Order: sequence, then structure tokens, then C-alpha cells
Amino acid sequence: MNRIKILVAFCIIIPIQSFSDSLDSQRCLDYAGIEYLLEHGDPYNGIGSRCQNGLTIKEFLSTPELSMSTDSTMLFAKNWLNPFHYMIVQAEANALGGNYIQFEKTANALLGLLLWSSKNMDVVGNGIWRRGHLKALYMYARLINKQTLLSHELPACVIRDFLPRLDDLGNEADKFFVKRYNTFRNMLLIGAELELYRKKNNKLPQILSVLKSIDEDELVDAWNRRIDYKYDKMKWKLYSSGKSNSFDDGNVELFIPAVEKVSGMYTDEIWFASEYSNRRKQLYEGVHINTNTIYSCYLKGGIIRRKRD
Repeated sequence: MNRIKILVAFCIIIPIQSFSDSLDSQRCLDYAGIEYLLEHGDPYNGIGSRCQNGLTIKEFLSTPELSMSTDSTMLFAKNWLNPFHYMIVQAEANALGGNYIQFEKTANALLGLLLWSSKNMDVVGNGIWRRGHLKALYMYARLINKQTLLSHELPACVIRDFLPRLDDLGNEADKFFVKRYNTFRNMLLIGAELELYRKKNNKLPQILSVLKSIDEDELVDAWNRRIDYKYDKMKWKLYSSGKSNSFDDGNVELFIPAVEKVSGMYTDEIWFASEYSNRRKQLYEGVHINTNTIYSCYLKGGIIRRKRD
């Protein structure tokens, strides 16, 4: 199944088309079984096959990608991610709509999906595992950035309960993702308390140590370096240089709003900021952000691309 995982990793960001003339693979499997389904092509989505004559069980298990067209591979990835998307839609809507009890229920369901994907990464593949966790990170980032609009507070303890810390696992790329994920998770905890502090005091704290709900080990990144904090009036930014020795310039509105690696000029740096979700929205709307800086970037084909202006 490893080759399917590789194909899925490349397909998860590609838009999915609708397919009208496909086999109803679920009904076919329910009535006729896997052998019949394989004889007639793609067993997952029924969208045609790379193999003209169908596959035996042994052939399918050794080279499952032969049973799937490119379209089916893309749909395969999308369908794995749908449960994360559905739970996030419900959780975010309930949080913004003031239904905190239902938010807790859907956030807990999302937590279950995250834990399940980590436990079964050899089944779902690390591409789906990463995307599911990224989706959760960005949802909580949006809610934190809209803290003043929430009728029910979203303190660090809620983020801590519903967004799991990841343990090192998998290959080197997975371990690197875990470090970036855990660093950003700490930033979310800090950001949640910064927004609550600003809301209650109509100002931002001078130092992070006044945030009593944040544990000492949550003030550092995954490389055990102190997370840098800058603020300007009512805006703030958190920064980690990652494994590099880079330094932030202090401009609270200058950052790349991405946890995953971006295309182009490479950087280990990680940010979270009061304007973080606004910047991601601008990218989606086609705005080229941070122009005339080394962090100039834009969104194309579902990928944030960085270039020097």
C-alpha cells in the first residue's frame, strides 16, 4: 500500500472533479464482494483503472495503484480527509455561533479522528495524517484570532484538551513535521491567552510570563528555544527560528502564515500572530502578501509559494 500513500501525498492538494459515469463501488462490494469489484476495475471509487483486465486479489495487494486511475487517487485522498473537514465545519460554526456545548462535542469528535489517524498512520498514510492535523491547527488559529467575537471564551486549557501533542514517530520528514506541529500548538496556547489578556485589560502584556495559564514547557519551541514574543499596540506575533539560527525582524505584521513547508526559498521559521488568519484569507483571495520583503509569498495550486521580489 506504500505506493498508494506516495500517490496520495502528491494528490491531496489537487482540486477534485466530479465524476458522473463511475461504478457504484460501495453497492457493488456490498452485493458482489471484492473479487467481482476488482474484475471490473477500481475497487475504491469505481472511476476506471490503469489495468485493462482487472486484478486478482494477490495482484491488487502487491500493486494496488494499478487498480486506480489518477482521478480515483485524488478522490481517494479527498475522501480520507472529508471526516476532518466535516468535524471542523461543525466545530468552527458552533464556536462562532455561540453553541459551546455542541462545539465541545464536535471538537471532541475531531480529537478522536486525530488520535485515530496517529494510531493508524500505516493505514491512512502520513500525507492524510499531516493534512488532518494541519486542518485542526488552522481551525484553532482562526478561533483564537476571532476570540473577541466568541460569546464563550476559548482559553489555553480548551486547546490543550482538544488538540493533542504529537510524539516523535515515522521517518525524518514526519519527525520534522511533529516538531513544527508541537511548536505551533504551543503558540496557539500562548495566543489564546494573549487574546484573553487583551480582551480583559484592553492592552497586551509586556512579557509572556504574566500568562499564568501557560506552563513553562509551553513557552519554548520543539528545539527547546524560547518562543519570541513581539507586540505593537494591540497586535502581537510569536516566532520560532526552528532548527535554524534565524532572527525575526520584530515587525508584527511580517510573517509567512504556514506550518507546513512552503515552495521556494526554504525557511525553518514558524510564526503565529494576531493577523495570522487574516493573512491566510488574503492568500486564498489571491493577494500577494509581504511584497518587497524576503517573506513575499502567494498561493497557487493550493501551495504557498515564496519568492524574493
